[in-house]
Amino acid sequence: MASDVAARLAHLGGFVRGVSLRSAMDEGLANGLTESDYPTVDEDRLVLGLLWEAAGHAVDGIASELRDLLRAEVAGTAVDWDDFFILGALPARFRSHFSVRFATDFFVALADVASKLAHCWSPPSCVAQELAVNSIIVEARVLVDRYELGLYERWETDLREYLFEDTDYEMLHDMRLDGFENEQSDDGVVPMRFEDWFTPYDADHPITPALRGLVTE
Repeated sequence: MASDVAARLAHLGGFVRGVSLRSAMDEGLANGLTESDYPTVDEDRLVLGLLWEAAGHAVDGIASELRDLLRAEVAGTAVDWDDFFILGALPARFRSHFSVRFATDFFVALADVASKLAHCWSPPSCVAQELAVNSIIVEARVLVDRYELGLYERWETDLREYLFEDTDYEMLHDMRLDGFENEQSDDGVVPMRFEDWFTPYDADHPITPALRGLVTE
């Protein structure tokens, strides 16, 4: 069973474009890491296949959650965000802002970053896309446990270092920093107010026209 799963993921890894966890090996070796700190060619492909499958699961998950939200809105019933795997894992202190409209925007953002895996990967273009990539990696962690995959130790660290330009978004999860986004100055950190989550960082970080249409209506 485990070998079948590994073979399938390795096959899926061949569909990923523009991502290689071995690409930083030369720099790492020069800075004191050893070759054993990096994946083999086969391990690299296996992790990329895991990323591909996790992205598909995450997109399916947010689509299902969006349908649940629409049903709840029609029925006039309240929702418990702890019952949602994707939306419920977003920064909890912003839940009062969550809505069907927000879930639709986030669905598009997540689908957009997932599609980059099939083309040529480029880093997230806005805070929402950073949160979407994090959702995919969290789903990958779930699949590792489900499939009982014996991946090399640094697989998640290497993925995060490759897929993100920075990890400032993590501050949104820290309850001790509640409200920091409203007091930001020009300190090199991108604006992180809820209303800025879907705003492109700059002209070099474009977002999909589909998402731009949603957030500017």
